[in-house]
Amino acid sequence: MYKVFIDSLAVYFLKNKQEIKNVFVKQLIKINVNDEALKTIFKEIEKSTLLQEQKVIFICDDIYRVWELFKNKYEFRIAAGGLVVNSESKVLLIYKNKHWDLPKGHLKQNENPEIGAVREVEEESGISQPQIVGSLMVTYHTYMYRGKHILKKNHWFLMKYEKNETLVPQEEEGIQKVEWKSKKEYINCLENSYGSIKDVFNAFFDSNDAREF
Repeated sequence: MYKVFIDSLAVYFLKNKQEIKNVFVKQLIKINVNDEALKTIFKEIEKSTLLQEQKVIFICDDIYRVWELFKNKYEFRIAAGGLVVNSESKVLLIYKNKHWDLPKGHLKQNENPEIGAVREVEEESGISQPQIVGSLMVTYHTYMYRGKHILKKNHWFLMKYEKNETLVPQEEEGIQKVEWKSKKEYINCLENSYGSIKDVFNAFFDSNDAREF
């Protein structure tokens, strides 16, 4: 299964509907790999966006081929980031582009995702040496940047942090605030966040590692 966020629309590519048992299914769209596949995909995405629907689901016999066709319409980038929990069970959030977000960024050439995730957390928040507890998930989302259509793959890691350093937002990256949030606070912040970030928190809530915090 592949899931990608286009603005607030969640787009699923599945082999069969059994892969999404916990997702309410309003309509399934079957896609065959042919010259019309991409036209159908983007037509349905545009229609769903205009109707302000929350999700569109494609059933694909050859899911990998369909995903590659979709992915090749974008400039593909790889990033990594972290959901960081401190000794008070608070989570590190950044505020950027009028949304609450988690620290993340593009990987350098040949950079390992774990190393890149720690580096990006350090750079964007000012803390040092957060420790990776485990992998949470991979998310995909699209956006426009300087006239280009970008598809970003994000590797997400759960991290713990036990120091007490001053938080410093990376202003050159447009980050306005960095704050530690309690569970009640970060759940409220998720109302003004992105679908992919909500998925990362859901993965955290579902993980066995969450019990440590």
